[in-house]
Amino acid sequence: PDILVYPPERLTYINSGNFSSLSWSKPKNNLEGSCRIYLDGKLIAETKDTSYQFNKHAAGEFHASVSMLENGEESKHAGQIRIRISGASISISDPEILRAVQEVIGVMNTGDLPIISEADLHSISHIEIKNPISNTVFLNNLLNLQALKLNCAGLKVEDLSFISSLNKLQVLNLENIDLADLPDLRPNSKLVSLGIKNGSGGNVDILATVPNLLNLEISNCAEIQQFSFQKLLKLEELTIKDCDLSGDRFVSDFPFGV
Repeated sequence: PDILVYPPERLTYINSGNFSSLSWSKPKNNLEGSCRIYLDGKLIAETKDTSYQFNKHAAGEFHASVSMLENGEESKHAGQIRIRISGASISISDPEILRAVQEVIGVMNTGDLPIISEADLHSISHIEIKNPISNTVFLNNLLNLQALKLNCAGLKVEDLSFISSLNKLQVLNLENIDLADLPDLRPNSKLVSLGIKNGSGGNVDILATVPNLLNLEISNCAEIQQFSFQKLLKLEELTIKDCDLSGDRFVSDFPFGV
């Protein structure tokens, strides 16, 4: 006779914001058996446990089910529960970035590192990081960012290169930056407002390559030596205050007079 493999029992779905999970009970005659987890009929995992957390899967809504295995035979699927997955979780190790994220959306603290779901991450449209940070790795994930204010103390051009990938960025304010470390902003076609404060270093001609810049403010910057303002064809408002305009080339190229 065919072996009758009983399916799991008491399938339960838990959604706690950043986490989605399933739990179940094994049938009493198969407590050591493996369990298979399915999303929309597709096998995604096999485990000996009686729970599964969807923290490594893409965000979306799915039908989830679980089956039991015994001696190579598989039971019918239990469940077909409709679940919502927020997406993969990402840990935030830098305290200043964590503080900034908490101000925007809040973060669930579980275990050693606070984490944020992929879905919540993609909902961030603006962020302000007031104090120096150790690295910018986490900021590479802010694909829908429209406004960024960043303390750049200690950061080099390679640390700031992530800004070039923020193709929805409209407003950018950089503080405490060495002007030699300004990133390439040519890919930021939606960037219309740019502020630079407490900078040092000299040549800022790279700013002339921002394609659609409307507003530019440079303040408290030392040793500005060169900037081809005439290349900013769409510029509507320019503010320069408390800056050392030491370069003759800078003064001669300034279209509105100094």
